[in-house]
Amino acid sequence: MYDLKPQARPYAKAAFLAAVEEGQIKEMFGDLKVLSEACSDSSINKLIESPEEKSVVVSTLKGLFSNQPVKLTENLLDILGENDRLNLLAAVAEIYEDLMLKHNESKVIEVATPNNVSDATKEIILNKLQEKHGDGSTISFTNDSDLKAGFVVKIGDEVLDLSIKGRIKKLINQLNI
Repeated sequence: MYDLKPQARPYAKAAFLAAVEEGQIKEMFGDLKVLSEACSDSSINKLIESPEEKSVVVSTLKGLFSNQPVKLTENLLDILGENDRLNLLAAVAEIYEDLMLKHNESKVIEVATPNNVSDATKEIILNKLQEKHGDGSTISFTNDSDLKAGFVVKIGDEVLDLSIKGRIKKLINQLNI
């Protein structure tokens, strides 16, 4: 697969700076998320790749929203359509999200827990992570059926394995020296 991020970066940066200036960072992110999800649909992808008049494709994409997209999103779609770069939408959304997270100084934190963890335990983990990494951090929980006890925290490319399974693996590695 061809990496579209280098071509998408200038569009994402310009869109983000405009959103900061207008105070519509979250609104534009929501719109970009909708467009990114739409791009994963094969029929939308075919429409974007088709030789159809790009203004028709842009108006179709604008019609995907249940509410009216913000003016900045409409402008971005118009510019991408004029430059025949609508195929960059998913990459623009991804880069925009990274810029937004850096701007907010927040982190995306994923916590994998066993299936049988109570809501009270999840609340304790959530509070500790928010205390350490800030309230602006996005924390999501997933169930991992391979875990029997403990949990695994992933922050960016860092992994903190606090599971029994991880501790056993560490012990086995130490014994195999």
